[in-house]
Amino acid sequence: MLAKSLVALAVAMLLGCASSPENDSVIMKNDAVEDYIKVSELKQIDAVRKRGELHHTVVTENYIILKDQRSAYLATFRQRCRELVEREVTPDLRHDLNILRARFDTYRGCRIQHLYEITEGQATELLDLGEKP
Repeated sequence: MLAKSLVALAVAMLLGCASSPENDSVIMKNDAVEDYIKVSELKQIDAVRKRGELHHTVVTENYIILKDQRSAYLATFRQRCRELVEREVTPDLRHDLNILRARFDTYRGCRIQHLYEITEGQATELLDLGEKP
């Protein structure tokens, strides 16, 4: 009986430590961005024809805003993209240098799951969602 109680106590302590405030904050930010996508009914697109250089701004490890000379896009990744914060750039996998495709191409080595067209105002709102704790 005492052994079962000790095991239960150990499991409870491990579960308590597994959910750190930092992880909860990241999850909340990702959930907020997902909710924004649904509520704003962002237009999902299959490909982006880039004009000039693409620059990115990190919203969270799962979401970035891509901008070229004319437009802004929200890119979502299948999983967290840790390569966004590294100094060494991971090469992209693309079938066409002037087109960035969802589901097939990568950005900084991370596979893009979805692409959405956004306005400058929506980009600002998304960045605000990513910054809030």
